[in-house]
Amino acid sequence: MYPDGFGQQPGAPKPYPDAGFGAAYPGTLPPPVPYPPRRRRRWVVAAVAALAVLVVAGVITAIVLTRGGNETSQGGALTEASR
Repeated sequence: MYPDGFGQQPGAPKPYPDAGFGAAYPGTLPPPVPYPPRRRRRWVVAAVAALAVLVVAGVITAIVLTRGGNETSQGGALTEASR
């Protein structure tokens, strides 16, 4: 039935001349498809959010460290009037 050899089908294209096996893809390959562009917007939003968190943390730290520098300031301590 297959006079050329065992396991080889008639009419199967060969990848190279005189190759002993058929091509894995029948016919010519389609043109390559370009990769979609990378999404940079997500990274920009994450960087801006991280920067905002750092700025807020810095402002809170500066306020906590600078308040109560003199003895007349209570620095957020509870008093009789705040109860």
